[in-house]
Amino acid sequence: MTKEFSIHLASSINDLMGLKSQREQKKFTMYQLAKAIDMPHSMLIKLLHADLTKRVLNPRVETLAKIVRFFQEDGFNVTIDDIISGNILSKNTIEVAAQVRNENAEKKTIPLYGMSGDLNKTLGLVTIQMSSNSEALAAFISDENIEPMFKRGSIFIVDKNLHPLNNTLVAAVNNLNNLVLIRKYYFSNNKKILKSYDKTIEDIDLSLNNNIKILGVIIQVDAKT
Repeated sequence: MTKEFSIHLASSINDLMGLKSQREQKKFTMYQLAKAIDMPHSMLIKLLHADLTKRVLNPRVETLAKIVRFFQEDGFNVTIDDIISGNILSKNTIEVAAQVRNENAEKKTIPLYGMSGDLNKTLGLVTIQMSSNSEALAAFISDENIEPMFKRGSIFIVDKNLHPLNNTLVAAVNNLNNLVLIRKYYFSNNKKILKSYDKTIEDIDLSLNNNIKILGVIIQVDAKT
């Protein structure tokens, strides 16, 4: 296995653990994965070690097969080739706008905020049907169109305890003017980038802009059409 494949391998497995954590809204750890596939924790650490010089570069196919089988049985669209090539996120990205509320959804009342002004003051409360059990939820209502996808009055449900994964929708705030931004989060070449759905708006490089703070991951959108 080449060094490039090994980099993709570690990144792919971490992506899968991150997607599982996001879906279940609680962190899925390397220890839990090792236990689930009956693998020594130390072996998994060597497989995913951040230092490439300490990483196992030629894992057995049987080891990869056990990892893939676990995530396949857990509902993820993944193959050994996907793990080696780094093709995980493109096949398993959860598009927030397309989420369907499941049969376990129930009505929740959470604080509602505007997308400009003092974020310490709520507009009131809003009751929305959803399946999240998080205690760190907040709703933001848009006071203008967010081109080209969301109309004025769309409500974005944010889980402030979730950390963004690559290609997830997030809410962020510009501390200079207290404006809430709806952006796609990308991590590439050690850069954290926020992209707008509106192609005319410039990307935000979080490593160069200390005024932008991510508020949380958007887990549901009640979009106006």
